[in-house]
Amino acid sequence: MSARELPFLWAPPPGSSSGIAFIDPTGEGFTAPGGERLRPNPHLQDVQLLEGVFDAAECERIIELGRSRPRWDGRCTSEDPSYRVCVTSWMEQEAGNRWIFDRVARAVHEANGILAFDLSGFGEPLHCVEYGAGGGFEWHSDLTAGRASNRKLSVSIQLSDPADYRGGELELCPHGVMKGFRARGSVLVFPAYIPHRVLRIESGVRHAMVAWIHGPAFR
Repeated sequence: MSARELPFLWAPPPGSSSGIAFIDPTGEGFTAPGGERLRPNPHLQDVQLLEGVFDAAECERIIELGRSRPRWDGRCTSEDPSYRVCVTSWMEQEAGNRWIFDRVARAVHEANGILAFDLSGFGEPLHCVEYGAGGGFEWHSDLTAGRASNRKLSVSIQLSDPADYRGGELELCPHGVMKGFRARGSVLVFPAYIPHRVLRIESGVRHAMVAWIHGPAFR
């Protein structure tokens, strides 16, 4: 469809008493030219929490594997060095860690049974993150330009025992702080465009792992 061919699709829902009601209580969506039904997805702001995906021993093993890789300063902007404070490493898939990818994939499959996104697979290595005292990550979205424009789902894996640190909570907008996500081995799956941040670590160290599941770019 060309830029000049944008028909006006909206119409008052059946039985609506107002000609300016923009909420369709039926949830049936609109009918496009040609008869195609544009059905809404009510889960585009949903967050899926899966508990106990990894046990404590597995979390320790993942932390060790992450630390065995080349590690980098996680700073992502030179203008404000406090914007993101952490140490990171990347974990590509290989024979010794295939079980991690498989476990994450199963969690994503379960979560996407509700979210219903069009997914293709892991578009990047797993991202291991260590936040020390004062560490954190300000508001951002994982959906950006270039290859990151194919990120459909963000997956955050909690590797640390919550008793090992203070602060460091994951906060999403507009959902708030994910209080249930502190349990070790939990996995949080959410659309990559949802703004989120990691609050500052007050004491101790928090370890996490992040995956991005790619698919056809939003259009």
